[in-house]
Amino acid sequence: MSSEVSPAYLPLFECSSDGNISYGIVQPGPHFEQGVPIIRVNNVNNGNLDISSPIKVHPDIEEKHRRTRLAGGEILLTLVGSTGQTVIAGPELAGWNVARAIAVIRPSSEISATWIKICLQSDEVQHFLDTRANTTVQKTLNLKDVRNIPILNSPKEDRRFIEGCWNSINDKIELNRRMNATLEGMAQALFKSWFVDFDPVIDNALAAGNPIPEELTDRAEIRRQALADGTSNREAAKQFPAAFQFTESMGWIPEGWAAATLGDYLEIKRGGSPRPIHDFISPAGFPWVKIADATASTSRFLFATKEFIKPEGLKKTVLMKKGSLILSNSATPGLPIFLELEACIHDGWLHFPAKRHFGDLYLYQLFLVIREELVAQGNGSVFTNLKTDILRAQRIAAPPSSVLDFFEGWMEPNFEKILTLNVQTRSLSNLRDTLLPKLISGELHILEAEKLAEEALV
Repeated sequence: MSSEVSPAYLPLFECSSDGNISYGIVQPGPHFEQGVPIIRVNNVNNGNLDISSPIKVHPDIEEKHRRTRLAGGEILLTLVGSTGQTVIAGPELAGWNVARAIAVIRPSSEISATWIKICLQSDEVQHFLDTRANTTVQKTLNLKDVRNIPILNSPKEDRRFIEGCWNSINDKIELNRRMNATLEGMAQALFKSWFVDFDPVIDNALAAGNPIPEELTDRAEIRRQALADGTSNREAAKQFPAAFQFTESMGWIPEGWAAATLGDYLEIKRGGSPRPIHDFISPAGFPWVKIADATASTSRFLFATKEFIKPEGLKKTVLMKKGSLILSNSATPGLPIFLELEACIHDGWLHFPAKRHFGDLYLYQLFLVIREELVAQGNGSVFTNLKTDILRAQRIAAPPSSVLDFFEGWMEPNFEKILTLNVQTRSLSNLRDTLLPKLISGELHILEAEKLAEEALV
């Protein structure tokens, strides 16, 4: 690193090309399908941007806010709710705009967007923002404070090296994220095909010339095409029957499968909370799983919790083993997650102390499929609550053990790949979040950082 000991700070507005940092469209109005898409706070999550279903505004409204119209390369900073989150607008966002709760920062020619983003994510800046946020109604930042955010003015060669480290680590994290999304998509698509749409059964019935129930004729047309073009998995279909049977409770299901409820196979219990809970929260102790911990996770795994409870609270809660599958029943109900740590769960979680027939890999995918149906049955004056009776009564077409074993055999190596990717991503994120501050402060030298980065990126 440079020999400069105490680099100066610049206020954020001096790092902006026009010196002016603006927020976007105050009143976007109703969604206008032919309009201009805008970025909102809920499109930003943990530094990632979800633009799959954007709100669009009328061009006349957007024209009045053309100052915040995006060209690509701007830094977007959330101002309301989940404040202090940042993303760099990619070229695909050219022509888009932003909502009132997003600040648009256009980097100057001297300070890059990457450097500004690195500084905005630092602990120092996050503390700066937290101490200035207005929390009267919801957490809110004003533009005056945002314009004065201190941005470290390190020597250019130091910035370039740090930016290179940041980009290399983030590129690997993004690659892992895409691979993980692909594997998750494959798992859910296969589960739906086999256990919801019954594709292998339809394929076998068509091949054998057996009748197809009227309710399944549309799907049968799709499967005829799959058989014709060779995309049907005939090897996997050997595990499935070639006919359907009618049941009073569920209609047509595969022959030999049972029309049952989850309660026939699972013991379902709630977690527990020592009360008053604030008397049992401590800086260290047993990890305490909150719904917010799970919703903040970007995968099917929970690796850490923000809070802990004292050992004396154990008798009033439920301690779960690492690897356990749990399901949320309040606030954000129907969310399944695997614990990658030994942790305690409160009564906003369901767990399954006894299971027969079904394994956790099957149950996780099943919970994703039936989540919307379960939530629709929930009740609560403030939050939707998923009562244990609702889950016990959930009707399912239970396959024989041979089919479940076949699915678990396919899923296990994919599960391990997903876990490995998430462990690696977590390690890379920790390296990024510890390496960069040390580089910026001069505590870590370039040669040391290069070695650490190389080892992590192998």
